[in-house]
Amino acid sequence: MGKLFICLRLFLFFFSCYGYIQYLRRFVPIEFCIGLLFSGISCVLFFAGILNLLRVVAWTLFLFGLILAFYSVKQRKRIHDIFCVGTVFFLMSLVFFLVLLYGSKFTSYDDFSHWAMAAKILIDSHRFPNFQDDFIMFTSYPLGSTCFIYYFTQIVGTSAEWVQMYAQDILMAGMLTSLFAFSKKKLSALFTVFFCVCLLCSNRHLFELLVDNLLPIVALSAASFCLYYSHGLKDRLFYILPYVVFLLTIKNSGLLFSVLLCGYIWITLRHENISSKNWLILFAVPVMTLVLWQAHVRQVFPHGMAGKHSLSLSYYKQIFMGKQLTDIWIIVKAM
Repeated sequence: MGKLFICLRLFLFFFSCYGYIQYLRRFVPIEFCIGLLFSGISCVLFFAGILNLLRVVAWTLFLFGLILAFYSVKQRKRIHDIFCVGTVFFLMSLVFFLVLLYGSKFTSYDDFSHWAMAAKILIDSHRFPNFQDDFIMFTSYPLGSTCFIYYFTQIVGTSAEWVQMYAQDILMAGMLTSLFAFSKKKLSALFTVFFCVCLLCSNRHLFELLVDNLLPIVALSAASFCLYYSHGLKDRLFYILPYVVFLLTIKNSGLLFSVLLCGYIWITLRHENISSKNWLILFAVPVMTLVLWQAHVRQVFPHGMAGKHSLSLSYYKQIFMGKQLTDIWIIVKAM
């Protein structure tokens, strides 16, 4: 009975996603809808987590998706219109990961030192980690991917370890679906499928919550969106924002990918007739996201931004000041 209940809630999760996808496909090709949806959900929950509104916002997002799905059914929109090579690849990935991960347990040191522990706090307490959770090692690591895991486990109704892995893996598969926007012919579609399968199957983090592979996959999805609309990016400027912000919320090093994306957009569109207001929104939102997260960390953790791998001047100053010239010279010679 418990498994049947989980299956029912899993269906409702994807039915809610279907509602959003039917709405988004009015504006972008179906291949980009899943990546945009997952990025948007993660970003909204990230800000909700800072405001301590995780549970309310998660269920609001889910219910709103259900409303869109029922509206789509009422409008008699054809479900087969959303099927393409990319969505078929995604559906096959859902089944593959379900079989692969079912019953799996965390075994990675990094999961027990940070990622799985952070996810457990969100799932159990419906809040971001704070000073009460002194076992969190990397206090300044953002929680964008963990927010998606939280959303999935809340709706599905179980927080089993394999379910958390499943959530992150379908997140990666959803991002890779964007690549199929370029594969309209059979041969190119076959090559894209092969490329995506290689990316996923060579991923040693499928059984972990580490984001080292998720980060470049999201960046690849964002880059594919920019390249697809290379001649019409001006009219879809704000569609790239969920990607840019999500990259910042996955890991501190996501800043590099966000800067590269914004730089590409600036170089591509700098001669276009785009208002200063739109440019300001495009660049201000990522900056405010970074500032807001750092302010949150300083507020909830004593010396939070001085922790390991923090993206702050004080941390880098500590690193560089901790080595003398002789130490640097010894390291250089050893290389």
